[in-house]
Amino acid sequence: MFTRDDRTRRIEDRVEPVESVLAPETALEGKLRSTHGVRVLGSVEGDIESQGRAKIEKGGEVRGNITAADVIVNGTLEGDIEAAGQVELGPESRVVGNIKAAKIAIAEGSFFQGDIKMFRGDDRPVSFVEKRTAPPAD
Repeated sequence: MFTRDDRTRRIEDRVEPVESVLAPETALEGKLRSTHGVRVLGSVEGDIESQGRAKIEKGGEVRGNITAADVIVNGTLEGDIEAAGQVELGPESRVVGNIKAAKIAIAEGSFFQGDIKMFRGDDRPVSFVEKRTAPPAD
């Protein structure tokens, strides 16, 4: 049967066994910490720290920094992101802040204002051999 290496799948498609959900029309002021995933459909005024995935759904708003394994933004974020893994900015996301992550994906239609720093686990540049050929000279 077909199998996919979980490391190559979009983080949206990976399932987490447990996650904390902040419901729509719910507001939280203060720091939110979790050893599991966090999903925001309401609003958070403060920092989020998660050892799992942090996700801001469409309509969700966060004013604070996010530190998590992976981060998905489909709503609004005013703050910085630091992810050990991947960051995905969805097509309707609005992010004003800096991003530091190993991988990043930005969908067409998203708004991003800030700086991006990408790193690998060992913080060394990736080397590769160019396999594409130059177009023939006219």
